Amino acid sequence: MDAALKLINPYEIRARTLPGMLLVAPLILLAVGLVPTPHSFSALPVVAVCWLVVGYGVGQWMRDRAEPKQAGLFAAWGGAPTTQFLRWSHPRFLEKEKLHARNSVLRLGDYQWLDVQQTAADPIAADEHLQVLVSAILADARHHPERYERMDRANAHYGFQRNCFYTRDTASLIAVLVAVASGVGATLRDLGLSWPTLMCVSGASLTLLLYWRFAVTMEALRTSADSFAVELFRHIPAFVDYRKVTIAS
Repeated sequence: MDAALKLINPYEIRARTLPGMLLVAPLILLAVGLVPTPHSFSALPVVAVCWLVVGYGVGQWMRDRAEPKQAGLFAAWGGAPTTQFLRWSHPRFLEKEKLHARNSVLRLGDYQWLDVQQTAADPIAADEHLQVLVSAILADARHHPERYERMDRANAHYGFQRNCFYTRDTASLIAVLVAVASGVGATLRDLGLSWPTLMCVSGASLTLLLYWRFAVTMEALRTSADSFAVELFRHIPAFVDYRKVTIAS
């Protein structure tokens, strides 16, 4: 039951299932190309279901491979963007915007957000307090996704980019092997396979190879992480409003 719910969860689909389906797409296309022509259309529903199921499983593997590397990635960036953007020294938001957000958060009484002088005196403690706030917002978003739709979409896009980035070498290798195999298969007319289909599979695999090498980059990953951090900051008022209602009740 839990697996079924995860399969239809919007975040699971965008951040995990789609990367997995993208990685195995050349293999799925090759499977279609290897089906004898008279049966190719009737096999499509079965292939589509297999693509979804296999893509989901591979997506979990991609997540498991990428997630442990996130701490090192954030360290190389100087901290998680969601924390960086809340720092007084970060230029993404004006100080008065951060001051307004800080004042609203402090009124809740449950969280600390050190001021400029306190942060300068102990930046590590300041980051720890900010991380507590970020974790609380993310936890609230998991329980009430309807209040954080834009942030959830940005988070899912970051998850998609992260999971793809750390498995792009595997995906590129699969795309190359399928492109070569389908190209060779197209020349073996005696097998009774559809050579136009196999040539299309080869072309699609090469297109996916270009995607993995030139679209799945560290720059794209950082851009998606920054976009998520921006949305989290902008959802602080929604978090504060909900917490006020909860405390009042």
